[in-house]
Amino acid sequence: MAKNIHIGLSPLTGTIFAGTAKPVKGNTNGAMQFTGEKVDVTSLALAAVAEKLVKEDRIISWTLADGRTLQLRADYVQKAEPTVIRRCPRCGSSLVATERRPDGNSTCDQGHVFPTASAIGGSHGKN
Repeated sequence: MAKNIHIGLSPLTGTIFAGTAKPVKGNTNGAMQFTGEKVDVTSLALAAVAEKLVKEDRIISWTLADGRTLQLRADYVQKAEPTVIRRCPRCGSSLVATERRPDGNSTCDQGHVFPTASAIGGSHGKN
């Protein structure tokens, strides 16, 4: 006999569990009760759904019992570029202000003013 594997969400913790389950007696809305060991599959379930949505390039939606519509979509995002930290060429402190103009000056957190182009670790215009 095949096991009745069920996926359920804990209303208290938000954890997604998988395990064997049976219908709750006297309940007509399809509620299930875990009957044996249940396993936390939250990360695996979310990753599988996201990968499926990206692969199929679609949005899935369904109507909830209260009439609201729920939609799911997954997209890849660009990896953020690492922040370039520029430092004062005189003392090595972080920059706190940079003039936004060619040949502008920068000021470090120790108050030293110097040409932005001479900052250590980066180039024009970004702190």
